[in-house]
Amino acid sequence: MEPAAMDIDQADEAIINQDYETIEDIIDKKLEEENVPEKEREILKKALAKTFEKRRTASVEVLAACLELTFDALKLTFDALTYSNNLQTKMFNYYKLAEHLLQVPPIDVRMVSVTYEIKETKLSHRFDLESFAERVVEVANVYYSPQGENYVAPYFCLIQSSGMGKTKILHECREMWKATPDVSCKLILSGPAKVDATDVFDEIIDLGVVIQSKRTAEEACGAIFSKFDELFLKNVMTTGEDTNTQLLVLMFDEAQFFLEQKLYGYDVFLFRVVRLWLRISRPDTLRIVAVFTGTNAELRNFQFENDHTIAGTIAPSRELSVKKVGFRPKGMQSFSHFVQMTTIGCKLSFLNKASESESESESEYVKAIFYGRPLFATMQSKGDMTEDKLSTILGRMLLVTYGENQKDWKKHESTWLNILGTRVQMGQTTVSIASDLVARGYANLIACTDRTATICYLPDPVCARLAMCLMEESQKLNAGSSTTYGQPARWWVARMRDLFAGGLCQPERGDFGEIMVAFFMLLCGDKLRKTKDPTFKTFSVNLADWLHLLSQGGKEEEQKQSRNRFPKRDREGVTIIGSSYRKAEISFIQVCRNYLRHYEGDWGEFFRQDFLKYMYESGIAFFVFAGCSVIDMVIAIRLTTNSGLFHYVPLVVSIKSRGYFSPSDANGECSCMRQKGKGRLAMCLLVIFSSTTMTNDGGAGERKLVPRKDVGELMNGSSVEKVLRIPSDDAFGLTDAFMDLTKQGDMGEVYASHYFLRNYNETEVRKSLRSSAGQGDKGTPANMLATLKSQFQER
Repeated sequence: MEPAAMDIDQADEAIINQDYETIEDIIDKKLEEENVPEKEREILKKALAKTFEKRRTASVEVLAACLELTFDALKLTFDALTYSNNLQTKMFNYYKLAEHLLQVPPIDVRMVSVTYEIKETKLSHRFDLESFAERVVEVANVYYSPQGENYVAPYFCLIQSSGMGKTKILHECREMWKATPDVSCKLILSGPAKVDATDVFDEIIDLGVVIQSKRTAEEACGAIFSKFDELFLKNVMTTGEDTNTQLLVLMFDEAQFFLEQKLYGYDVFLFRVVRLWLRISRPDTLRIVAVFTGTNAELRNFQFENDHTIAGTIAPSRELSVKKVGFRPKGMQSFSHFVQMTTIGCKLSFLNKASESESESESEYVKAIFYGRPLFATMQSKGDMTEDKLSTILGRMLLVTYGENQKDWKKHESTWLNILGTRVQMGQTTVSIASDLVARGYANLIACTDRTATICYLPDPVCARLAMCLMEESQKLNAGSSTTYGQPARWWVARMRDLFAGGLCQPERGDFGEIMVAFFMLLCGDKLRKTKDPTFKTFSVNLADWLHLLSQGGKEEEQKQSRNRFPKRDREGVTIIGSSYRKAEISFIQVCRNYLRHYEGDWGEFFRQDFLKYMYESGIAFFVFAGCSVIDMVIAIRLTTNSGLFHYVPLVVSIKSRGYFSPSDANGECSCMRQKGKGRLAMCLLVIFSSTTMTNDGGAGERKLVPRKDVGELMNGSSVEKVLRIPSDDAFGLTDAFMDLTKQGDMGEVYASHYFLRNYNETEVRKSLRSSAGQGDKGTPANMLATLKSQFQER
């Protein structure tokens, strides 16, 4: 059954007009043309009606793609049914088709085509390209050596989230190797092409078409083998007289199409057949290496059980060009995935040109886009970052495609993790969820094996701003094809608690408090941004106002803008151009993690103007690496002179999540940060979280933060080292959430160490817990400690 172009055009028009009855009539006509019996036709019509009912709120692109897939499914099924004269078998297959249509997986609707700006843009650097090419050569050298018997097949996977430049790397690699006589490199689009892609891809292969009408796995396998031989080996097969080694590199983009179906009784049949083809024994002078990549391919699905059962079905066949097929030995190891895509911020060269046409109110957001994902930066530079594209991005962030499911995103833990992780690094999760966040969202893969996956969220102002909007209940947003609404901050704090309590993710440094304090800082900044710009496209907020809001636990009160003017000299005596600083601001909307360790011994990097400017304009702050002493977080402060020039200084933050932290301990921490700063202009902040002891930190250095006074000191050229104790009754419920998370662990620690309590004095008992979880309540760690201590004393 070949769907006519007129049918598709008619269906497109019906979709645009929301005429679902016409769509169903078109499908009904198709079924009638195929002489489907009336009873079975009704079964399929009901299934198809439900399928489209689910998608009534979907976009035109989604429905058109769904209809096209439906026609394809019908075509394959009817082709298969023509070989069966058994009515019972036919009826069974009709029912199976109906069941399949009811379970159609979400369709990934692209913002731009797979060929978007691939040829037009230039690489900002060649490091990733050269590393990728080296990996290809390494795989060839290892597999076609005695060690090769240990590996499954000569292939590896390039896996990274959408918009990072995967197709661009493949294209540039192909172009680079065109001048190498012993290398033949092919760029292949796997699956049906929705647009003309022949200007970028050498071949477009739809294996569903290749195997149509094939009744058995043997015939289907033979058809794929023959197709690959015809496309890839015709001009590269070497003769016995040729002693040069030929390297054939096959790069399959959109490889998720190989993973979609269970066919002929085999899971992911298409991918396993392609892998078998790679293992066919060929002359020693021919080496083949394949690369599989695709936006939606889940990591774990590239690794499968032994495929010797498929190999056993391959017998001499009319479909095969050789009398007998032999395979190289198959080992159990896989070549490691390639995840190196160092492309964040690579489009900064577009920045000045694109920003010229933007309004002042959007300048901060627009400027930040170029510090992030290369696809978004390119789209912004071309004027393609429209509202409908932002809607598609948000739909992906919510990990749902269809309108019906978008209403339910608040029920899905993986969506909570994706949105929260976009704003603050939440830690690591399961391989399954990590795969989903990379494949369907915008998480980035930084390490991967067959059994593990490590992810992070890189600087991405587009996604971070959308996540920020989702954390404001007054925000009405378009997500994909439907409207969704932001949720209040307390709702998100509760979801963070649920994720940690359920073990769905674990902080990298093992400290929930660090993440919760960073989230608290973000939420306080959001409150100030909302009053300044309800669209959240202006990131900068007044430093004194922000610190004041932190000190009040995020509870709003009348804010007085600091208008004092201060002299101009920093601690090293370097004159800043202009008469004085008139403004101090912070701008971060996302907290990433800086794993580099060069700043451990010397904080000199923190004072570099280009480094701090990069942080400020990209809208990020960062956690330091695990194990870093003294501090936990770094934020950029921008000081503005009267003449409008900018000077940047660091805000370094140490976070202590403890039930008791004395003023003398706090003074010691501040002194350590001061020593590390070596007299250079900075603000050092010790943040004490979850403590019920709200001392004024007076005396010893008068360390208590007084926001406007201390910001004034900074603007006057003096370094500041102060203590901020977050009130336990904060506006967002973060302290309560932290108490809930740590209470059980503290109880266990008390139980495991209770025999040491006899030798503790009262002060030491108070300091024994990591947090103050439930102090003063019965059945809490603090109560347990106090009771045990008093009873030990009585005896």
